[in-house]
Amino acid sequence: MNTILKTTFLLSLLTILLVAMGSAVGGQGVMIIAFLMAAVMNFGSYWFFRQDRPQDVQRSGNHPRDSPLLLRHD
Repeated sequence: MNTILKTTFLLSLLTILLVAMGSAVGGQGVMIIAFLMAAVMNFGSYWFFRQDRPQDVQRSGNHPRDSPLLLRHD
């Protein structure tokens, strides 16, 4: 299964859960606030997810093999 598809599915599931909890706690007003919070969190997750790709880590030089503290000495 594609990583983007799994991420989209899980973020959608969490949005539904957050909106349902908002509705149960405070009615329609809190449900709208919960939806707006979920939208902001989803956008943030999308924004930061794109920066954590393995090719970006290798390009930036922050790879575990480049750090002498992380090397195993057998």
